[in-house]
Formats: sequence, structure tokens, C-alpha cells
Amino acid sequence: MTITGIVRRVDDLGRVVIPKEIRRANKIKEGDPLEIIHTTEGILLKKYTEHNYCVFCNTSTEIELDGISVCTHCISRLGKLMKEEK
Repeated sequence: MTITGIVRRVDDLGRVVIPKEIRRANKIKEGDPLEIIHTTEGILLKKYTEHNYCVFCNTSTEIELDGISVCTHCISRLGKLMKEEK
């Protein structure tokens, strides 16, 4: 996750403007559906697709953890990283 330092206010209809540079970097065009996911960290906006893709490596996956898709390969890598930090 990249922290941009960009702050936007929510308008009276609950809308938030996603900056153009972020939309461009994530290939989000006007009219694209976005999935709104509530996580323990906050709110995650994700370009909606009929198939779930790993949030880390973008491979197709069936596994979801708190509304976030993660493939088995990345779960394994995360487990190894967690063991190394102990």
C-alpha cells in the first residue's frame, strides 16, 4: 500500500473524488464499477471484476480474507515474512 498524503472531503451525498493520477495509475475510467470493502484497517476501493484477483500479484484466486482476495502463493510468502519478523 502506498500512502499518498492526499486528503479529500466527503460531500453531502457521501461522494469522494478520487484524484486523476490515482485513477490513471489504477486504470479506473469514468463509469467503471468499484467495489467498496470494509476491512479492519478501514475502507478499500477496488475496481470490480467478476473474478477475484490477488491484491498483491493480481493472479486469479478463490480465496478472500476480510473481503480482500489473496492467492495461496502470496499467503505462503506472507507466512514466511511473519516468521522472519519474530
